[in-house]
Amino acid sequence: MPFAPPPDARSIVPRYKCGTPDAPSICYATDADQEGQFRAIQALANAFAPVVGFSPLAVDGRIGPATVSALQLVARKLLEDPTTSALGGTLGAISATKEVVAASLASVHQMLVAGIERLHLTNSTGSTPSPQPPAPAPAPLPLPPPPRANGNQSPEARRSWMPWVLGGGILAAAALGAVVILTRPPPRRFDELEPAEQPESY
Repeated sequence: MPFAPPPDARSIVPRYKCGTPDAPSICYATDADQEGQFRAIQALANAFAPVVGFSPLAVDGRIGPATVSALQLVARKLLEDPTTSALGGTLGAISATKEVVAASLASVHQMLVAGIERLHLTNSTGSTPSPQPPAPAPAPLPLPPPPRANGNQSPEARRSWMPWVLGGGILAAAALGAVVILTRPPPRRFDELEPAEQPESY
């Protein structure tokens, strides 16, 4: 079966129960994700069954005496090898009881995976499990912002066309002034004025 990634050690609210009146000897998960993590621990422990000598565990997602006993046997096996003795000491401490195993799933998972790699074992699928869960897919690149409407242009865009507008306005005003000047009739000479239009002399 595929191995579930190690549980998130930052999880605060336990998603399992231990020693309830209905199941006093086991810890069981209260949601599917936690149950998958319990199953992953049992499947990893089964990779040691041929070399340690215990019967493979039922991968049922329930941490009980059989799972604890198997983990303790794995810890002793790791203690025998100088290259894995540190792993064995840690695993022995965090698998002493079902409650400790349930509360230390991330560390138990890491110790088992490291022991499998050091001893060149394989899991139930015939492959060495990865010590880390698959890396998440990279986030998609953000899309560029849509073009702004004319009434909501950026200051840079406004500065780019303002000189053209101002220049065009000045040219239009100059052209209009030229038209007014050129089309205005020339002033009449004094002798061409009507008597009523001639100014009085003072």
